[in-house]
Amino acid sequence: MEAELSDRGLSDRLQIQKTGCQKQCHQAPNLVFMPMNLRQSHVQSVQVIGLLDRYFLDY
Repeated sequence: MEAELSDRGLSDRLQIQKTGCQKQCHQAPNLVFMPMNLRQSHVQSVQVIGLLDRYFLDY
């Protein structure tokens, strides 16, 4: 995900942060896109490009 943000020139506008427990470990790996508070579970690396396109295409 960090490489994809860099490739898209978004590293200065978006950041990746680790969080504490969200009580969703059974659905890991999990991502939360803020400030929209959109959650994605069972995320695989091949899904990263599609998720960035869906949530941040116009960012």
